[in-house]
Amino acid sequence: MSATVPLPPTPRPSSPLKAALPAASRALAAVLGGYVLMLAFAAALATALQQGAHWSRGEAMVCAGMAAFVVYLLAGLRAFVAPSARRAWGELLAAAALLAALAAAWR
Repeated sequence: MSATVPLPPTPRPSSPLKAALPAASRALAAVLGGYVLMLAFAAALATALQQGAHWSRGEAMVCAGMAAFVVYLLAGLRAFVAPSARRAWGELLAAAALLAALAAAWR
């Protein structure tokens, strides 16, 4: 008869909510942070096109609005590629703050 050695127990998260929190935070960063970044990008680009390229307000808003959807897509992807959820939030909000400051300065 051979003696069997019991395996150590596998660590389990204290609650299912705690295990799902990082994924939920990244999803919120993708949706909300991406939306804020998209708005700031659209405002900065529309202002730059009006002031720098002397486009009409309508043309600048349409062009900036269409380009902002690409930024929204990239921001959502970046939220899930970032090393941590905290870093994803930080990058998205820092970029949005920078673009909002540029839009305000150009106005």
